[in-house]
Amino acid sequence: MSAQQNLVPNSSFEDTITCPYHNYTINYSCHNWYTSLNYGSADHFCSCSNKDSIIFGYPFSGVPRNFIGSQNAQHGNCYAGIATYVGGITFKEYLSVKLIEPLKTGAKYYISFNISLADSCIYAVKNLGMLFTSSVFNQGSFGVPSFLPQIKFTSPTFYVDKINWTLISDSNYVANGDENYLTIGSFEAVPDTISLSFPHSFVPGIGNSYKSAYYYIDDVKIIEKSPSLIIANVFTPNMDGINDIWICDFSGFENVNCLIYNRWGNVIFQSNKQIIQWDGRTTSGNECNDGIYFYCIETETEKYKGHIQLIR
Repeated sequence: MSAQQNLVPNSSFEDTITCPYHNYTINYSCHNWYTSLNYGSADHFCSCSNKDSIIFGYPFSGVPRNFIGSQNAQHGNCYAGIATYVGGITFKEYLSVKLIEPLKTGAKYYISFNISLADSCIYAVKNLGMLFTSSVFNQGSFGVPSFLPQIKFTSPTFYVDKINWTLISDSNYVANGDENYLTIGSFEAVPDTISLSFPHSFVPGIGNSYKSAYYYIDDVKIIEKSPSLIIANVFTPNMDGINDIWICDFSGFENVNCLIYNRWGNVIFQSNKQIIQWDGRTTSGNECNDGIYFYCIETETEKYKGHIQLIR
């Protein structure tokens, strides 16, 4: 079994054109990603900016500290940021990218990104979306675009976490086949918002930036889900050279965790390798008896559970 690649290029914003500076939008400092230049601008933050562009005593575009908060990258040394709401005005920012290849008609995809609310913000939202378009997305107006996102993420609670990264995901998106560009943002004309206590622990951002719901974004993924996967349920580790090893090929996935349990629920084997190989022994090297064993395999997109019959 071989997984498809992540179709989002530069998915964690690490591939830079130049180190981001305070008067740059993401268009000028980050490969692949762009924002509408008509109104608003997605920002790019990197640790390489920590010694440049000091505003209010902080690096404007630095990691972890920057003009609106402090956050370590979820992955690597960079991330992006957008305003999803600004109190008192209709103003939104959007983050866009052309996919490595268009999505396939009828195929299912795992889609995810991580967010963290910036420290200085006094607002938070609970609705975010992902818009797919066949051509370049351009906001073209001051507020909400006329497009409706194919994927809407509505949290039962507001996205208020300023300390940790929050995973936003959809594991069952079925493609139409014309999805060539991805845009992330808030597409609600009047978004559900909550006003937070003013964060006295951090200096307010530039201008009215603290009067917003501003989110850092990192680690964006679109991965095609395998239509089917056959996992063997019988093997015979008797050293005759035939079917001696239970093998599962998960090459192409970034994260794989396999646990095998005996009938009493005890873990007797564990593997984090993309190609799982079990020879019928425990992790301590003891031979397992004939019988039924149970596996649980988790990747970044799927969870597989089943049984294996071991016959010597």
